[in-house]
Amino acid sequence: MKKVYFAALLLCFTFSIKASQLDSLLKRWENVNDSAKYDSLIMFARDCVIHSKGSGALPIAQYAYHQTLDDQNLTDLNVKAHFYLAAAYAEMNEQDSSLHHYLLVLNKVEGTKNEGWAPHIYKNITWFLIEKGEYEKAIDYFLKSLKIAEKERDTLLIGVYTSQIGYCYDRLREFNKAISWQKKALPLFAQIKDSSLAGLTYTRIGIAYDGLEVYDSAHYYNGIALTYAEARKDSMDIGVILSNIGNTYRKQMKLEEALKASTKALQIKEQHDEKFSQGLTIMNIGKIYRAMGDFEKSKEFLQRGLRISQAENHLKYISEAFHGLYELYRDFNQYDSALHYYIAYDEIEDSLYSEKKKAQITNLEAKYENEKKERMIANQNVVLAEKEHELAIRQRMIFVLLAVVGLVLGIFAFAYQRYKNKKQQELQQLKIEQQETLLEAVIEAQEEERKRIAKDLHDGIGQQLSGLKMGTQKLSRALKSKDQELAREADELAKIISETAEDVRGLSHQMMPRALMEVGLIDALEDMLSKSLKAGGINYQFEHFGLNERLPEKIEISLYRIAQELVNNIIKHSEATEVQLQLFKNKGALIMVVEDNGKGINVPQNTDGHGLLNIRSRLNSFKGEVNLSPSPNSGTLATVRLPIK
Repeated sequence: MKKVYFAALLLCFTFSIKASQLDSLLKRWENVNDSAKYDSLIMFARDCVIHSKGSGALPIAQYAYHQTLDDQNLTDLNVKAHFYLAAAYAEMNEQDSSLHHYLLVLNKVEGTKNEGWAPHIYKNITWFLIEKGEYEKAIDYFLKSLKIAEKERDTLLIGVYTSQIGYCYDRLREFNKAISWQKKALPLFAQIKDSSLAGLTYTRIGIAYDGLEVYDSAHYYNGIALTYAEARKDSMDIGVILSNIGNTYRKQMKLEEALKASTKALQIKEQHDEKFSQGLTIMNIGKIYRAMGDFEKSKEFLQRGLRISQAENHLKYISEAFHGLYELYRDFNQYDSALHYYIAYDEIEDSLYSEKKKAQITNLEAKYENEKKERMIANQNVVLAEKEHELAIRQRMIFVLLAVVGLVLGIFAFAYQRYKNKKQQELQQLKIEQQETLLEAVIEAQEEERKRIAKDLHDGIGQQLSGLKMGTQKLSRALKSKDQELAREADELAKIISETAEDVRGLSHQMMPRALMEVGLIDALEDMLSKSLKAGGINYQFEHFGLNERLPEKIEISLYRIAQELVNNIIKHSEATEVQLQLFKNKGALIMVVEDNGKGINVPQNTDGHGLLNIRSRLNSFKGEVNLSPSPNSGTLATVRLPIK
């Protein structure tokens, strides 16, 4: 009851209570329990923060914080008081002081019943760090927040923190990392069906690709973001996205498209009276006209953007407008005006720098005054621990980054070498395939020509010689009763014609054996061995098995030619008296073995011989192979292997 009574009395005061008034007020309730008293003070500070009265919350939170600092029984209350002290500074827009106290609170909450506040503290810390441009620190705290969200399986927060990490990497101009993190966030927003956050993420990916100067990808993702915004009928987002699209087109020097998108974006911003961003869009249009060579239009829009920025007192945009006018006059050789605007731009930049330094000094002074009121020893210990913690984190991050960079470079080098080797292998394979195709075509053309010549010899010249022979013999018979001498000469002529016909027939069979075409490989080989070896006094044996059906014509012709080449080599070079030829199927392949008992060959010296090259050329088209080796019984052993289905 005392706690409720005390809180009610506090709420009777205005939110602008002063520290001096607080001291006199507290003396009236000296008998109130400390825990109830300080808890009520903290709740009052909380209400002030909620109602955006940071100046009212500050003295109350400070008092509660100091009074509970050294009491072990009031540790949880001290954490709460410290939290709302940081929140009060935030409401007063004293960002450095607020960030300082949030970091101190973060080191206290672990192990207390207020441990669940950590995500809220992380969120406030990262917001301030982003405002200050300290993106590396912000990433560190977002990663901690992400870990908590993943532990709690909060899909929304996991997506938000993931996207925010990508945003920070974009600000650090590490665009590839930014894209990677944003793409991780997309499926999470799709899972919870949040089109607004999904659209924002697509926009951020488009901005990152623009930073990488990968403009096609920038347009692709900006296009998706625009579709989301149009589906929500969110004209504000539509204006922002169109402005981004126009800026990308301007970088591509696609000036007509850039002007169209930027003009539409400006119209939307004017409808919503968005003065803050109007100036920048107007200046972008001025830059587009400058690139198009339209001096008057460029000047009109740049000066219009300058007026809006001056009315809004936005120094950064004023600086950009002056710089744009400087570039315009410089490009059109009006150097007096260019110098005027450059001086104005330089003065604004100096002013911005001075304002920044002034703000830093003011914040440092305020921080110094506030820190004097706090316990020096405790703060120094906490600050020292924080610095050591930050240093350790930075060292770990540097180490991890170096390791990642080294790993990426190693992977890239390995991948590049592998890609290079693969391409070389593919090129070599392509050359081999082309050579094999060409060789196969040549061999096929040769065989077709041999068929044609053999047919012409047999059916044409052979038949004509046979007819001539018959006519000569008839003439001889007719002359015998009249002139014996002429009859004898006619017989001699018939004999010559007969021998010529036999030669033509033999040449025809050599060019393309009729047995090979009509009855198959086995009979053709038997005929060839008989005519080639038996006539030369060389004994031979021919064995075959497993060949009960005809083979494809190309295979039969190739094996016949290979056997013919090997037999011719034996006759010419080996001085053999015996030859064995075996032909059989074995495990999806045709095997032909030719062995002689001659003087043998020196394989390395004969490897590139014309005959062996012909054999290998024929086998290459079938992925076959030939092997020459000394025969166990002296002579040469030739083994031909030809794969078949």
